[in-house]
Amino acid sequence: MKKKKEKKMEGEHRELLSKKKFKFIQKVGVELEGGWENRPSGYDIHTDSSVSCRGTLKGESRTEPKKSVAELFEEINTKYPDDIDKSCGFHVHISLKEGMYPALMEEGFYKYFLYRMGILAKYIRNAGNETDYKNFLYCFGNHNTYCIRLFKPEEQMSGKEGRRSMLNFCSIKKHGTLECRLFPMFEKRSTARMAAYEYIDTVETYLSKYKIEKIEKEVVIHDEEDEFGLEASCA
Repeated sequence: MKKKKEKKMEGEHRELLSKKKFKFIQKVGVELEGGWENRPSGYDIHTDSSVSCRGTLKGESRTEPKKSVAELFEEINTKYPDDIDKSCGFHVHISLKEGMYPALMEEGFYKYFLYRMGILAKYIRNAGNETDYKNFLYCFGNHNTYCIRLFKPEEQMSGKEGRRSMLNFCSIKKHGTLECRLFPMFEKRSTARMAAYEYIDTVETYLSKYKIEKIEKEVVIHDEEDEFGLEASCA
């Protein structure tokens, strides 16, 4: 039954990808932390002292900035590490078209981001990989000090706050990208692709509504706690 559910979701995922064209994002890339048994040809592995998994080579591999989700997924599949553990993160970077960053610095976007990540948790659970589900909830539940629930974009961009938050605005000034540090490295490549797509779609959807409706002041989110006991608050 789990395999059937996963195949169905993969099919829906591919259908979405075939239609997906960026409106507000310029390019997207990811950082893949883990261990590799042999040095993969065609790209470098950068040293990262926080990575403690097994592997002959340990550290971080970075995809090239891509203009489409399909191109990004192809490189994720190629560069995915052989070994991972809880010390490994899957970080997604996006660059935006001119004038778009201020919209994502508003509290409404952060609330919407948390809401969509709650939906992602359900997707991961339904896909049937218990380890991926538990590891994501560990990060989403604010237990990982490398991706805390902190939303202070102005302070991060000015250097008054550090970068280890679910959304890292320090990266805008340093790399010209908004970094999502929420995701762990997943056991399954399909879960990693799902997470990357959900984050990308969160940004595109919010900016589309923001541009058209000025987000109606704020995205409507249920007031009650979700089933994970996590409120979409900015505290």
